[in-house]
Amino acid sequence: MRQWSTLVTATGGVVSCVTIFQVFITLDQGIEYEQNLMGRRIAIVLMRARSSRLVDLVPHVAEILEKLGSIEPGQLVQIP
Repeated sequence: MRQWSTLVTATGGVVSCVTIFQVFITLDQGIEYEQNLMGRRIAIVLMRARSSRLVDLVPHVAEILEKLGSIEPGQLVQIP
């Protein structure tokens, strides 16, 4: 489902864009303290992997796919 959202640039210009992502998958361990997810339409999956190398990420794919079926907008889910 595509949703329209509005982005205000640093110079005060307004840009409309199409949001096509419903879940953001990240390794950023500080994101839960840096971002306020209340009222957001995007959910976050926080992975705890050794590195961002593919060899370290692949073992988490099955658990991520499982979580994608139940995660709600604005929710943060951690994958150990």
